[in-house]
Amino acid sequence: RINHLPYSEIKARLARGAHAVEHHEPAPEDYGDRLPAKDAGTSLVVGDQLQALLAPLTRAADEWRGLAEQYRTRLEDREARVTALEQRIDGLQGRIEELYTESIKQREAAPPTSAGHPQPPTRKRRWPFIF
Repeated sequence: RINHLPYSEIKARLARGAHAVEHHEPAPEDYGDRLPAKDAGTSLVVGDQLQALLAPLTRAADEWRGLAEQYRTRLEDREARVTALEQRIDGLQGRIEELYTESIKQREAAPPTSAGHPQPPTRKRRWPFIF
Protein backbone atom coordinates (compact mmCIF):
# COMPACT_ATOMS: atom_id res chain seq x y z
CA ARG A 1 0.00 0.00 0.00
CA ILE A 2 2.98 2.36 0.52
CA ASN A 3 3.64 2.16 -3.23
CA HIS A 4 -0.05 2.82 -3.93
CA LEU A 5 -0.51 -0.57 -5.53
CA PRO A 6 -4.01 -2.00 -5.92
CA TYR A 7 -4.92 -4.91 -3.70
CA SER A 8 -4.92 -7.30 -6.66
CA GLU A 9 -1.27 -6.44 -7.41
CA ILE A 10 -0.31 -6.82 -3.73
CA LYS A 11 -2.03 -10.21 -3.63
CA ALA A 12 -0.23 -11.33 -6.82
CA ARG A 13 3.18 -10.23 -5.48
CA LEU A 14 2.59 -12.01 -2.20
CA ALA A 15 1.56 -15.18 -4.08
CA ARG A 16 4.79 -15.02 -6.12
CA GLY A 17 6.83 -14.55 -2.96
CA ALA A 18 7.90 -11.04 -3.87
CA HIS A 19 7.62 -9.48 -0.42
CA ALA A 20 10.12 -6.68 -0.90
CA VAL A 21 8.73 -3.19 -0.86
CA GLU A 22 10.22 -0.97 -3.51
CA HIS A 23 9.48 2.70 -3.51
CA HIS A 24 9.07 3.96 -7.02
CA GLU A 25 8.15 7.43 -8.18
CA PRO A 26 4.73 7.39 -9.84
CA ALA A 27 4.60 8.31 -13.48
CA PRO A 28 3.05 11.71 -14.42
CA GLU A 29 0.04 9.93 -15.95
CA ASP A 30 -0.72 8.44 -12.51
CA TYR A 31 -1.39 11.95 -11.18
CA GLY A 32 -3.89 12.95 -13.81
CA ASP A 33 -4.58 16.71 -13.71
CA ARG A 34 -2.62 17.41 -10.54
CA LEU A 35 1.16 17.37 -10.70
CA PRO A 36 3.31 17.27 -7.56
CA ALA A 37 5.37 20.34 -6.68
CA LYS A 38 8.98 19.63 -7.69
CA ASP A 39 10.97 22.78 -6.99
CA ALA A 40 11.68 24.18 -3.53
CA GLY A 41 10.01 27.55 -4.18
CA THR A 42 6.67 25.97 -5.01
CA SER A 43 6.74 23.61 -2.02
CA LEU A 44 7.40 26.53 0.33
CA VAL A 45 4.39 28.34 -1.02
CA VAL A 46 2.29 25.25 -0.48
CA GLY A 47 3.72 24.94 3.06
CA ASP A 48 2.92 28.60 3.79
CA GLN A 49 -0.58 28.19 2.43
CA LEU A 50 -1.01 25.09 4.54
CA GLN A 51 0.14 26.97 7.65
CA ALA A 52 -2.27 29.82 6.84
CA LEU A 53 -5.11 27.30 6.53
CA LEU A 54 -4.14 25.53 9.75
CA ALA A 55 -3.80 28.72 11.85
CA PRO A 56 -7.56 29.14 12.55
CA LEU A 57 -7.81 25.45 13.38
CA THR A 58 -4.91 25.76 15.80
CA ARG A 59 -6.52 28.75 17.51
CA ALA A 60 -9.84 26.90 17.75
CA ALA A 61 -8.10 23.82 19.20
CA ASP A 62 -6.35 25.99 21.80
CA GLU A 63 -9.66 27.63 22.70
CA TRP A 64 -11.33 24.22 23.07
CA ARG A 65 -8.45 22.99 25.25
CA GLY A 66 -8.93 26.02 27.52
CA LEU A 67 -12.67 25.36 27.78
CA ALA A 68 -12.07 21.70 28.50
CA GLU A 69 -9.68 22.64 31.31
CA GLN A 70 -12.27 25.03 32.79
CA TYR A 71 -14.96 22.36 32.66
CA ARG A 72 -12.61 19.77 34.16
CA THR A 73 -11.88 22.11 37.09
CA ARG A 74 -15.57 22.84 37.60
CA LEU A 75 -16.36 19.12 37.47
CA GLU A 76 -13.71 18.34 40.08
CA ASP A 77 -15.15 21.06 42.36
CA ARG A 78 -18.64 19.64 41.99
CA GLU A 79 -17.42 16.11 42.64
CA ALA A 80 -15.79 17.32 45.87
CA ARG A 81 -19.05 19.01 46.91
CA VAL A 82 -21.05 15.87 46.14
CA THR A 83 -18.64 13.78 48.22
CA ALA A 84 -18.98 16.21 51.16
CA LEU A 85 -22.78 16.15 50.86
CA GLU A 86 -22.82 12.34 50.74
CA GLN A 87 -20.76 12.22 53.93
CA ARG A 88 -23.12 14.68 55.57
CA ILE A 89 -26.15 12.62 54.50
CA ASP A 90 -24.53 9.46 55.88
CA GLY A 91 -23.96 11.23 59.20
CA LEU A 92 -27.57 12.44 59.34
CA GLN A 93 -28.88 8.98 58.52
CA GLY A 94 -26.77 7.55 61.31
CA ARG A 95 -28.15 10.14 63.72
CA ILE A 96 -31.74 9.36 62.65
CA GLU A 97 -31.12 5.66 63.25
CA GLU A 98 -29.74 6.43 66.72
CA LEU A 99 -32.77 8.56 67.59
CA TYR A 100 -35.12 5.87 66.31
CA THR A 101 -33.36 3.21 68.35
CA GLU A 102 -33.53 5.43 71.46
CA SER A 103 -37.25 6.03 70.96
CA ILE A 104 -37.88 2.28 70.61
CA LYS A 105 -35.95 1.63 73.83
CA GLN A 106 -37.92 4.35 75.65
CA ARG A 107 -41.22 2.88 74.50
CA GLU A 108 -40.21 -0.59 75.59
CA ALA A 109 -39.09 0.71 79.00
CA ALA A 110 -42.31 2.68 79.65
CA PRO A 111 -44.97 0.90 81.75
CA PRO A 112 -48.01 -0.21 79.79
CA THR A 113 -51.27 1.70 80.09
CA SER A 114 -54.58 0.13 80.90
CA ALA A 115 -55.10 -0.72 77.23
CA GLY A 116 -51.77 -2.58 77.09
CA HIS A 117 -49.96 0.02 75.01
CA PRO A 118 -46.92 1.81 76.37
CA GLN A 119 -47.46 5.36 77.53
CA PRO A 120 -46.07 8.05 75.30
CA PRO A 121 -43.06 9.74 76.83
CA THR A 122 -43.93 12.82 78.84
CA ARG A 123 -42.46 16.06 77.66
CA LYS A 124 -40.71 18.27 80.09
CA ARG A 125 -41.86 21.83 80.16
CA ARG A 126 -39.25 24.39 79.46
CA TRP A 127 -40.75 26.99 81.76
CA PRO A 128 -42.49 25.12 84.56
CA PHE A 129 -42.98 28.31 86.51
CA ILE A 130 -45.30 29.83 83.88
CA PHE A 131 -48.04 27.20 84.12
